[in-house]
Amino acid sequence: MNVRGLQFLLLPAGLCLCACASTVGSGGGLPPLRIEGASTFSAQRLRELVAAEVGDGISDKWARSAVDDGAFAIERFYASQGFPSARVAYEFARDPEQVERAIFNVVEGPRVALASIRIEGATSLNRKTLENLFPEVPRLLIGEADTEAELKLPGVGPPWWVESALESAAGDLEDYYYRNGFLDVRVAQPRATLDAERTHARVVIEVREGVRSKLTQVDLRGAPEHTLVALNRVAESYVQRAYSPLLAGEIRARLEESLGSQGYPEARAAVQAIEGRDDGGTAVVFEVDAGQRVSISSIEIRGAERTRSSTILALVKFSPGDFYNSEKERESFRALYQSGLFSGVSVSLESGAGAERALVVEVSEAPWAELFVEPGYGSYERFRIGLGGRHNNLFGTGRSVELETTLSELAQSGRLSVINPRFFGSDVRSTTSLFANRREEPSFTSRETGVGWNLSRRFTRRLSATLGYAFRSTSVTGVTLVGPAVQALIDAVEISSISLTPVYDTRDSVFAPSSGSVTRVTLEFADSTIGSELGFVRLRLGHSTYSPLWSGGVLALSWRAGSITPIGSSDSIPLQERFFNGGENTVRSFREDRLGPTDVFGNHLGGETFHVFSLELRQKLTGNLDCALFVDTGNVQLKASEFFDTEDFRSAYGAGLRYVLPIGPIRLDYGINPDPDTGESRAVLHFTVGMAF
Repeated sequence: MNVRGLQFLLLPAGLCLCACASTVGSGGGLPPLRIEGASTFSAQRLRELVAAEVGDGISDKWARSAVDDGAFAIERFYASQGFPSARVAYEFARDPEQVERAIFNVVEGPRVALASIRIEGATSLNRKTLENLFPEVPRLLIGEADTEAELKLPGVGPPWWVESALESAAGDLEDYYYRNGFLDVRVAQPRATLDAERTHARVVIEVREGVRSKLTQVDLRGAPEHTLVALNRVAESYVQRAYSPLLAGEIRARLEESLGSQGYPEARAAVQAIEGRDDGGTAVVFEVDAGQRVSISSIEIRGAERTRSSTILALVKFSPGDFYNSEKERESFRALYQSGLFSGVSVSLESGAGAERALVVEVSEAPWAELFVEPGYGSYERFRIGLGGRHNNLFGTGRSVELETTLSELAQSGRLSVINPRFFGSDVRSTTSLFANRREEPSFTSRETGVGWNLSRRFTRRLSATLGYAFRSTSVTGVTLVGPAVQALIDAVEISSISLTPVYDTRDSVFAPSSGSVTRVTLEFADSTIGSELGFVRLRLGHSTYSPLWSGGVLALSWRAGSITPIGSSDSIPLQERFFNGGENTVRSFREDRLGPTDVFGNHLGGETFHVFSLELRQKLTGNLDCALFVDTGNVQLKASEFFDTEDFRSAYGAGLRYVLPIGPIRLDYGINPDPDTGESRAVLHFTVGMAF
């Protein structure tokens, strides 16, 4: 049994202490040391460089070789910071206590700014490519002549001239040319010219591109006749591409992969000959050794103790008698591993030779049961705790049973689910659930119990969809609303509905994304024809996008909206099915569900449509601690027909802190209402777990 355990949520506070040392004595693992002449960098910083270079090789007394290494480390550091002529001399002296001390004398020399880089002869490269190859230079300006490109500095401050960095960039430039077919390219070492004050350097890099090689023909020899159609398709996809030996290696791997998918597990391809022309045209001949074509004689399962063989075989893409296929082998591995039933998976042919071989599937079974306790907190619900358990491999069938409940002062919920990851042997996942929920809203308490059934499928890594059916009994109690139109909103109804939810998700993280986007659309339909007392069409829309700006900075934008329209014999939507707005995850200048239409006493009625627009600028501070500036705006309208109305939008602006944990960030947000109405707070503090979007 695997116990996930308690996950306590803490918001730590940090204290940063900064110190600056102008002189350095003994201690810190080094013999006595003094640094003189350094003005740009602190003595403490330079001493740390010496310690990193020689600290492990000395004890309590300086050796001349160690001091020499330390001086060289300081010179190397200065050169990396734009001081090409910096020099460090050293001597030894004894203090009055006769303790020998090493003295480093630093002569910094002028700091040299990089004024420009001029690349001569780079006729085949565009501006963007050069910018990527020289990222330390803020802006690249292409000269009028096609053979020249000059990299000039804006007025915000130049980068420093670091000779080793430019030499490395020149090497990268030559590698780029070679990979793109310029097999005879020569990129000269950067040549620098200093001004009279020796404070600015202009650099020239000369390029001799030569002729660009292009793959014009691929010939295959020795391949079985029935494999040539697929192999030629692979080869033709590379014709007219820039040729280099790296491309030949890529083609070889693709040819072997194609043969592997046609039943040849030991296939090999090798370059037999290369024929080049003066104009760069290149023909390559591959010699193919396909080896033995292998079929699957049987499927052997090893390591399964609780899991039924039929469950494993349903995930394996082979059947006895099939020819071996390397693609199916990888698909089988992914299906077995992604099932969650196994902590280790291996799929391979049995060793040996022969036209018929067994496929060996070896697994290590994951823990069959899991218990979890998950504390949490929300500004409205206050402290909450999630409890549950899961059986991951019911009767060895791969199905799972999950029981979970969430308890807080204002809301309670429970759900019992049976999950079948392969509905009728397909890639569709089915979930059957019994559920019950209770929640105290500001103006009423809602209750529902019911049963649901969902079918979900992932079409690609980014695209998935869920088709669902639910039957639920809903009611409200403790209603404090008053007014002539309120009574029509108080109703206990049984709802039978079907829904469809496609999701397109490219985020790099579910809990704290820094790039990508997620789009979710849910369409729900309820009508008397499928046994519902309430008829409606409900649409929920959501799109969030995350864009990295700079180191640790992310711009996050979100739009969420919804509309529910009564249909058939229904002419109103009861309170428990209406939309509400305001709170820790929507417009953060309001308390939970306190934005929108009200009765005569200011109690909130909800509505048939809503919008929330949010923008956050998130910035990593240190470790797991982040901060954010945000702006929210949103509304609630009584009727679905008002979906496109721009009136009654209310706003929030504010700031917050986030401390990222494995289960998601702890979030503290302070939202300010720029135009509060009577009875509304000027500002609201929210403390919860998870991002607002």
